[in-house]
Amino acid sequence: MDIDDVEITRMFDSIFICGVFNLRIAGIEESAKDILLKLSRMYRKGLYANFLTYYVPQRNVELFYVKPEEMLHFILNNISRSVALRHLKEDIFLSIYKS
Repeated sequence: MDIDDVEITRMFDSIFICGVFNLRIAGIEESAKDILLKLSRMYRKGLYANFLTYYVPQRNVELFYVKPEEMLHFILNNISRSVALRHLKEDIFLSIYKS
C-alpha cells in the first residue's frame, strides 16, 4: 500500500520496513523521511527500517544509498532520541523506539 494514498487510524505494536527505499527515484530521500515521520505516529513499541549504506565500495546509480550519520541525525532530531543503528556490509538497520 502507498501510505500517502490511505488513511491509517490504528496503532501497531511494531512496524517493519524492508527494501522499500532501495530504488533511486525522484524525491526518494525526502519521501523516505516523510514516511518515517508518518509511521512514527503509528507504533507503540518499535519502528524498524533498513536502507542501503552509502559506504559500499561501488554504488549502483539505480539504487538509493543513505549516509548512516545523516539518517541518524534526522531520526534523533525529528522522531525519537531512542534509536539503535546497526551498520553491516551493504545495509544499515534502524531500530527506533518511543522516547
